[in-house]
Amino acid sequence: MKRIILCLTAILLLFSACEKACLEKKPRKVKPIDWENYNDVYTAFWNTYSVISESGKMRGREIMVYGWVQLEYSEYKFMLVTDTYDSDKSLRLVGKPHFDVYFRGSGMALIREKLDTCDLTKKCYVKGKLDFDIIKVGLCGGIAVPEIIIEDIDDFYFE
Repeated sequence: MKRIILCLTAILLLFSACEKACLEKKPRKVKPIDWENYNDVYTAFWNTYSVISESGKMRGREIMVYGWVQLEYSEYKFMLVTDTYDSDKSLRLVGKPHFDVYFRGSGMALIREKLDTCDLTKKCYVKGKLDFDIIKVGLCGGIAVPEIIIEDIDDFYFE
């Protein structure tokens, strides 16, 4: 009987540790996120990228992030990346820090108009609500990739 209990406990521990093994390894020396000021994409990403069970604690919090807009965008979404080199890449930046920025609100076409008329070589500053895209990963259940939801066209600007 003890063997069965020990085996079941070991199996449960393996599955609970499996979720953390699904994540990309967090780099050393990542600064903590500053919830009161703007953070660079790298810092904000590595402090919010998590397993599903941890994402709920942060979902809906206001977050402020700056970076560069990837050159491909639509009227309801754009991607914020760590530097101008990444902004030229057209593929999703798997395993690299980035934020998808979604627009929810009236006048969604205004986002595309604003992006079409802005200087995309300048830093973009975004303020919005933190949300997560859940990616299913085998036995691990899934990982929560951070994204930002904005509701007003003035929630992002370039400098």
